[in-house]
Amino acid sequence: MILADRALTSMTQQTYENLEVIIVGDRCDDNTDVVVAGFCDRRFKFFNLDKRGPYPRPGRNRWMVAGTNAANFALQRATGDLVTHLDEDDTFEPHRIETLVRELQKNEADLVFHPFYWQNDDHSWKILGNGVLELGQTGTGLILYHNWFAKIPWDVSAFRLGEPGDWNRLRKFKALGANLHYVDQILARHWKYPVREAFVAKPGETFLD
Repeated sequence: MILADRALTSMTQQTYENLEVIIVGDRCDDNTDVVVAGFCDRRFKFFNLDKRGPYPRPGRNRWMVAGTNAANFALQRATGDLVTHLDEDDTFEPHRIETLVRELQKNEADLVFHPFYWQNDDHSWKILGNGVLELGQTGTGLILYHNWFAKIPWDVSAFRLGEPGDWNRLRKFKALGANLHYVDQILARHWKYPVREAFVAKPGETFLD
């Protein structure tokens, strides 16, 4: 399972160990609960939503906001002073969280962010992240911030503005005047492969028009 091989293993390898890892299934109907329990890590907390969505129908609009409800559910249960995020198919470098916590504290920042490896179609890697918090150069898994920003949820209607949900939320952080600090270290990988399976609706699932 990609979740176990990448995201969860990545978290167990972090040199910063004082973690609360909230894992939320968007109405999973597989053995994710068993997989999470198999790590025997008391920091891992798994929840599974009883319904998925409503999200847009398959296509670009859905891609922009898929997972919004699960992400907001996790935010509501985060109890730590600092928050970061990791999609199930991506990975952090082992020293990522330790580095970001130190840099946030040293620079008295509200939010820190960093460059990352992006996997190309030919399986090679390129570096993204130009030091500016802007669309295409950052994302949800590339930041760490104070938990007061947890009061700003993802907006499932962000697609109506033509914006991915993560950038819609980060844009709001900037508009509030957040004290940002760029950490010029490559601390995460955004994987393309294996390509995610095609979307299949759950029984009784409804959609946003």
